[in-house]
Amino acid sequence: MRTLLMPIPLFSVRRCLALLLALAALLSAACRFVPNTPQEYFSRAALNANAVAAFGSAWFRVHDCGNLPSGTPAAFDSCEKLLQDSIRQLEGHIERADALYRTDETRPMIEAGLDLYRYVLDSYRGDHLQVARLLDAKAPPEQVGQALQALDAKSYAGFEQRYDKVWGIAEQYAKAHGIKLITTRTSPRSTR
Repeated sequence: MRTLLMPIPLFSVRRCLALLLALAALLSAACRFVPNTPQEYFSRAALNANAVAAFGSAWFRVHDCGNLPSGTPAAFDSCEKLLQDSIRQLEGHIERADALYRTDETRPMIEAGLDLYRYVLDSYRGDHLQVARLLDAKAPPEQVGQALQALDAKSYAGFEQRYDKVWGIAEQYAKAHGIKLITTRTSPRSTR
């Protein structure tokens, strides 16, 4: 028995290739525009706010960089280096939150989170850094105390307003999406 092979018309091969390329392009584009999961939105836009809950003078109390133990790794052996590490972490939080696909529902939470993170980052790079350098230079305690009071007086109210805004939005978002929240006593107010 002989099999008869029929030639495939050239125009249909081109048409099939064009169709396959178009489908591949559409699939690729669709994958890029799939919104993140509710948990991803919540974690990147709001939950990371816990990383900056100790702000102002509270940051220095939490890190206790005026009393670093001997044997501390060189990467963290000064207050300024600890602060630079916090800055690097915060820059990562900003990058990950900013990469989230915005929807009408998620935009307020993402923007509030980014506003908080950028506010803290500006303070870390400016006023917090000045205090860190005072501590590293072993400045008199009175001078350090005054600098800490000035830091809180200048920027704590703005921080607290932004932090509360993030959590006001985030708690509603979590409730709407069945994300369980575990609340603790570690709010910005309890670290002051």
